Amino acid sequence: MNIKTASRRHMTLLEVMIAMGLAVMVLTTLTYFYSDIDSLNREMERIQKESFHNLYVENRLSMILPRAVSERDSKKDFYFFTSTTPGGFFKAGSTNLVFTFDNGVMLDKDFSNHVLARLYLDPQNRLCLATWPSPKRWNPVGLTSMKKEVLLENVEQLQFSFYVPPEKDRSKWGVASKPLEIKGPWVNEWRSEYKQLPTLIKVELVKKVGKEEKPMTFAFSLPNAEKFIIYSR
Repeated sequence: MNIKTASRRHMTLLEVMIAMGLAVMVLTTLTYFYSDIDSLNREMERIQKESFHNLYVENRLSMILPRAVSERDSKKDFYFFTSTTPGGFFKAGSTNLVFTFDNGVMLDKDFSNHVLARLYLDPQNRLCLATWPSPKRWNPVGLTSMKKEVLLENVEQLQFSFYVPPEKDRSKWGVASKPLEIKGPWVNEWRSEYKQLPTLIKVELVKKVGKEEKPMTFAFSLPNAEKFIIYSR
């Protein structure tokens, strides 16, 4: 009777070292791909977050600026002008815009319909919107309530541009707005003595993203402006 004996083979040190080397290579490759995928995911999240913030500020401005109140409004609470502040609550040397707009129907009745607003940069480089009730509803005794909304962070610069269409005969449309002594169709300052709305407004920002500075421009028409654009045939 033949009896088969099982032989036991032992791994040599060289084979162990080769196996360990292969395992290290596999783990290193997997770690590299995992790190690469994780880096891509974080970059996608950053881009999505930045895109959301940019869309938010554009959408918010589009809900505010085109609702600027006309100087001919019956409530007589028109304000629309720019100013440059030395500091304090605002970023030093930056330009801000003061205007009245129709806020629609809100749960807080003090901030419904016409409200006074200021669009500005604060010392923390944030684009902010401050709103108050219309001055006609201010309490003669005590402080007037205010709401502050941060629209966008990391904003290095804020600048406004206003468009004034050329002077043309608008009498047949029933409009007789006073002429403005402004040089150029686009200006960066809008004085309170103008006492009327521009036809178009551009809000120009410089946002800091990491070490880069990215310009952003938002343009809106103001439907309540008396000076509308007339196209010649």
